Amino acid sequence: MVDEPDALSHRVPRRAVLAFAGVAAFTVFLASCAPDPDDGAPDYADELNQLLRSAPQGGRVELPAGTQVVRSTIRLRPGVELAGHADGSTLKLADRTDAPFVLANGVDNVKVTGVTFDGGVQSTQGVSLQIDSSSGVTISGCTFIRMKHAVRVYAESGRSASNVVIDSCTFDDIVDFAVRVESGARDIKITSNTIDKVAKGQAPSPSAIYVRGQDVLVQGNTVKSSYDTGVMVAGDDATDVTIQNNTLSTDMVGIYFGSGARSGTVTGNTITSKRDFGIHLHDRRGGVVDVQVTQNTIGPTGKTGVEIEGVQQVVLRENKISDVAQRSGSPDYWRCGVAISKLRDQAAQSVLVEGNTISGEPGQMIYGVFVSDNTRNIIVQDNQVEGARTASYQVESGDGGPYLVERADGSVVARKGVTRQW
Repeated sequence: MVDEPDALSHRVPRRAVLAFAGVAAFTVFLASCAPDPDDGAPDYADELNQLLRSAPQGGRVELPAGTQVVRSTIRLRPGVELAGHADGSTLKLADRTDAPFVLANGVDNVKVTGVTFDGGVQSTQGVSLQIDSSSGVTISGCTFIRMKHAVRVYAESGRSASNVVIDSCTFDDIVDFAVRVESGARDIKITSNTIDKVAKGQAPSPSAIYVRGQDVLVQGNTVKSSYDTGVMVAGDDATDVTIQNNTLSTDMVGIYFGSGARSGTVTGNTITSKRDFGIHLHDRRGGVVDVQVTQNTIGPTGKTGVEIEGVQQVVLRENKISDVAQRSGSPDYWRCGVAISKLRDQAAQSVLVEGNTISGEPGQMIYGVFVSDNTRNIIVQDNQVEGARTASYQVESGDGGPYLVERADGSVVARKGVTRQW
């Protein structure tokens, strides 16, 4: 920040600063804008957009300290950073504006750092920082409150959205999604963010972080509370997704992976769920998910710790699953450490459950590992199970198979042989 001469400082109470690459920083004065939306404040977006348009590639626009009210869309510009003041800068969307908040449309090499975005009180429309068909975008150290689909990454303008980083941001009082990565997005990193109070709006399955893109890293995030899911990976466009070292506390599912998604790694996460599954792998079409689920700490959970339904090619290895099925009234097949089952007519196939530690209370966990009928090529071996009420391992009879289920005492339940080709 560049200090202005005392003789000039009285003329305007607010200012923004531009700093260009290779050029000494200088101050650009902006007209005063009252911070309270109830006093008829003008639209601060008009002047801010003009300043963003005037900044050259490599420029930096620093907001003044305090709260500025906007009533129309802020449009980010290529090669320009929008930065908050060291003393704190808030851009607040005026109540009942019902318009998009911030938009990066077809622009590259954009940064937004240290800004608080307050979505205000709106009626219907999503209130988001929208990244549409843009590349090289970094959102860092920002705070998002009272937002709907707070950061949305998508591609609707003829090219993909790529190389986007959302790092070290805070999300609070969010509707449906804190971060939403849609079809056409690739090379996305969602790291070290803190997310709290994600409520359900119009989305059928809201999630703190939603991924339907390619080559996506979700790492080191903390979800303190979410009405539904912590991290959801779903859709045919979702491929090569890594969910790693996150701490997720949810009402429903901790991590969902399926519905066409494929090729993923779920590792090192700490997951608790009040009412549902810790991890849910699921596909009504019986698709190949090709997921490695390793070294996660799962529990307490409302239902089964890891539920595998109608999917193919899953490795579940070296996870610690405990205190499952805390929600009363669930059927026995949802009160397990691990459950593997068909979904409608689609059999779960090619599943390895190996080296996991599973524990529960006899009043809550019915089975340690449950394998339903009409599943195929299931291997369960070298697991430690304690505290199941009915059986540590339960294999239903039926026309499915082959199975290999090895109990802790060394005895084996096997049918029709087994092949391990995945």
